[in-house]
Amino acid sequence: MNRIILPPPLEKGDKIGIIAPASPIPDRSKLERGIEVLESLGFRVELGKHIFDAHLYLAGSDEARLSDLMEFVERDDIKAIIAARGGYGTLRLLDKLPYEKFALNPKIIMGFSDLTSLLIAITEKSGLVTFEGPMVASLFAKRDELSIEYFLRAVKIRDYTIFPNPMQLNVIREGEASGRLLGGCLSLVNALIGTPYEPDFTDAILFLEDVDEPLYRVDRMLTQLRLAGKLDKVKGIVFGEFVGDFDLKDLIEVIEDRTGDLGIPVVYGFPFGHGSHFVTIPIGTPGVLSVSKSSSTLKIKFPTEV
Repeated sequence: MNRIILPPPLEKGDKIGIIAPASPIPDRSKLERGIEVLESLGFRVELGKHIFDAHLYLAGSDEARLSDLMEFVERDDIKAIIAARGGYGTLRLLDKLPYEKFALNPKIIMGFSDLTSLLIAITEKSGLVTFEGPMVASLFAKRDELSIEYFLRAVKIRDYTIFPNPMQLNVIREGEASGRLLGGCLSLVNALIGTPYEPDFTDAILFLEDVDEPLYRVDRMLTQLRLAGKLDKVKGIVFGEFVGDFDLKDLIEVIEDRTGDLGIPVVYGFPFGHGSHFVTIPIGTPGVLSVSKSSSTLKIKFPTEV
């Protein structure tokens, strides 16, 4: 992916399409609360036709989930598309997507967790910048102020900087690096390795998080990235919050063991992941990572000429 296509900024009064491209929505009240938050921010909302479909562990058939996504992509009145939730299912859509249509109809597309595979594939195949950020039935429904604050910063498509609380960070290696932002949920990043949708890790600032993965599986996924030569290519690594049944000190030991010898800045504890917060991070734009014991930041830069 060489070109960068920026979506137009989101403005009050714009309409946001809500889709369920992965697992079914188990609790409609959470979706309704999330919609209320988006409307309170000044946006209008429209639900995909198949958003309440359910089949096994999927929110309906592949065809139905794909049709909701592509209808909103091609409609001029829809200015952004946000997933209701994650779960599993977007990986099944990747070989069915008409990627050229994302470049022809650029708009903000957002989600996290299982959405990672969809977002990375869209960015890699079309050049459109996508957004790892809060979903409607999760952090919008919880009315998390930090997530909402950074969502509003990101959708303006203007440079902004993420300032995490230094007390919540674990610095693996200090340093500064510039590179293209790439990442999301670790298990979904790994799932793309060896497929036609595998991203280019060269000179990337990699950001990673995950949920309910035991430490040996976190180790295995990071080791896979090492053995595949991907971590040798990146300029820096930002770990968000990994949520699971383990002690934090043990997780930090695993991360340090798998990344501490790469000679690049590495930090754990930025406010994104399956925990309390998810600050929005675009995929495909330049970023500057600065890591030190006293202060660490991630600056998001939207190019003016693309």
